[in-house]
Amino acid sequence: PIAASSMKLLNKAGYNPKLLKLKCCGHDQLWQGDVQTFEKLKEQNIKLIKESGIKKLVTSCAECYRTFSKDYELPIEVIHISQLLNDDKLGIKTDAVVTYHDACRLGRHMGEYDAPRNAIKAAGAKIIEMEHNRENAWCCGVSSMMNCDDKSKAIRKTRLDEAKKTGAKVLVTTCPKCLAHLSCMKEELESVEKYDFEIKDLSVFLAEQIGGE
Repeated sequence: PIAASSMKLLNKAGYNPKLLKLKCCGHDQLWQGDVQTFEKLKEQNIKLIKESGIKKLVTSCAECYRTFSKDYELPIEVIHISQLLNDDKLGIKTDAVVTYHDACRLGRHMGEYDAPRNAIKAAGAKIIEMEHNRENAWCCGVSSMMNCDDKSKAIRKTRLDEAKKTGAKVLVTTCPKCLAHLSCMKEELESVEKYDFEIKDLSVFLAEQIGGE
């Protein structure tokens, strides 16, 4: 859904992007210390990118944006999709009320806090900030997920509780791992506590506002 939504948004904004058959960016392999596998993925991806002739690489994933920007030596510009959609290019208006979760890779690592918020506001949505946001935003805890223990769950519950306090009906994020990690905890918790909001990727949220076009 994220890839299809991203293409829908780019088309709506007047872009006709090439969809490259890239491998995984290798973020997890690199951070796990499997440098050999990362270098293989990197080599294959750089080859495909160079052969494609593209001048800009657009990604909707915060981790991919960080990895292609910092860990690859690419001769082209790497852009997060929110940076292309932070004005009125989409021509959509919604009265949705959302809160935004700053993904660590997009925020702390890349310093991008404004573009996703501007993209949401450009669509007409109202943002209610959580108590901890931008540079002070709490992590979703995905780096502690390997054991999925009480500590990992406590991190996730704390963030979900912050989102709940805003009264927003949608929690928007730009990281698939934040999306999966928070959604998993929300589903588990709702057997005893109600969290009356949806969790959505930014591209999916914006594409839904376009409707069936």
